[in-house]
Amino acid sequence: MEWLERLRTFKSQTNETYKSISDKTGIPQTTIEKLFCGRTKDPKLKMIREIVHCLNHTLDDLVEDKNDHNPQLNQEENKLISDFRALSEQGKDYILQTMTMAKNTYQDNKNINTKTISDDITEELKQVSINSTKIK
Repeated sequence: MEWLERLRTFKSQTNETYKSISDKTGIPQTTIEKLFCGRTKDPKLKMIREIVHCLNHTLDDLVEDKNDHNPQLNQEENKLISDFRALSEQGKDYILQTMTMAKNTYQDNKNINTKTISDDITEELKQVSINSTKIK
């Protein structure tokens, strides 16, 4: 898949329109439309980077890596990343701690004891409560 196809895929995974991309990047809407239609022969790297970032991706995401077998992020995953990036450092730390607790508790494991999960969640919630009190 070439870079323009990937860019189109990134756009389709979001709720962004040409107008919203234009509003967020400051690039004229007609320029963005021409780019996505393939009429821009030699787009500037800066413009591509701004559009890609607006779509919650990086320039590296446009380059196809034959060793990369990870599927593209879906809309929900892109939203999580976008929301995470919008947080303060304190908010990011909180989410990372919560994610670690959730991963440790809910990761796929067929031999998990339900009583243990309940006990672990209660203990983790106490810790989160204690930590959030300290943060205030």
